[in-house]
Amino acid sequence: MKGTLHIGTFAKIPVLVHWSFGLLLLIAGYAAFTTSGSISFMLIVGAIIFSMFFCVILHEYGHALTARRFGVRTQDIIILPIGGVARLARLPDNPMEEFYIAIAGPLVNIAILIILSPYFFVDNYAFDNLLWLFNQRGMSIGSDAALIVPMLFAINLALAVFNLIPAFPMDGGRIFRSLLSLKISRQTATFIAARLGQILAIGLIIYAAYNYQIITVFVGIFVFYQAMMEYKNVKIETILSQQTAGDIARSHFTVFKGNDLIQEAVSIAAAGKEASFLIENEDGKINRVLHREFLEEAQKQQDFYAPIQKYSSPTFEFVQSTEPLKNLIYRIQDKGYSILPVIREGRLVGVIDRPIVNNMLDELYKNN
Repeated sequence: MKGTLHIGTFAKIPVLVHWSFGLLLLIAGYAAFTTSGSISFMLIVGAIIFSMFFCVILHEYGHALTARRFGVRTQDIIILPIGGVARLARLPDNPMEEFYIAIAGPLVNIAILIILSPYFFVDNYAFDNLLWLFNQRGMSIGSDAALIVPMLFAINLALAVFNLIPAFPMDGGRIFRSLLSLKISRQTATFIAARLGQILAIGLIIYAAYNYQIITVFVGIFVFYQAMMEYKNVKIETILSQQTAGDIARSHFTVFKGNDLIQEAVSIAAAGKEASFLIENEDGKINRVLHREFLEEAQKQQDFYAPIQKYSSPTFEFVQSTEPLKNLIYRIQDKGYSILPVIREGRLVGVIDRPIVNNMLDELYKNN
């Protein structure tokens, strides 16, 4: 994702931080220093922010590692000023699997609450500090380092409760949808959960506007929009599950031999009709592909008279014309295929490439 910094990979899942998180640190640090004039207070604020987002990372890993158990890959985890996002390659079709993935995040925060609980038996003032934070609506930070643990407790409690609200994009919306999906279709369940989320968002907007809480108004608008988008995504997913690879396969395509020259592929690509190509062996069987990226690399190197075989890749798979588009698109996005041969009864009948998929998705989003 553009505008992010890769801070590490844990359990084979990259963790990225958006540039705006650094801006948040600068603003918070400046506000802390100008309010108190104390560097120690500024450091306390920084420690709390870092600790808070560490808890957010753990929350997202709860989703990601649970998803992995069900065979769903997590592309990455992105940390934003408003929280974190575990970008799953897809959501499982089984409602209970979605339920477990969704609830795993809040359960991580509850586990952190349990771990922090003994502190309140050690520090006689810890509970009073926690009550003080609640009285300040969780928005104020004292200059005493003793507030760090109560603050983390309050933050994880808020994360657990807030994420269990049955509204998209919170985990509670997905939990609610998954439970409804046990009895009704996923699309209908999403419609009900999305409408509930929008009703709650409208209530939040009205409350925030009445109390002059501008930031909360934008949160409500964000929740309303995300609820709408969630339903739109599932509606499109339903359409894709009803179409097959054969419905969108392109029947006019070029097949090269391995010893054909790169220049020939460049000429066809320049016409704008094809960007990636199939390659056949001497027996006339497809055994490799020429990805658009590899063709562009050959052009950069001006290696026009090299054999196509030099830039080809064995990374592809045959697709049955009867395969649902929903499954196929997940696989293309997950594995990064640029072109796939489509077969019917063992005979090559067409190809599906990224432009076809992208154009189809653009049309679906435009018309639904």
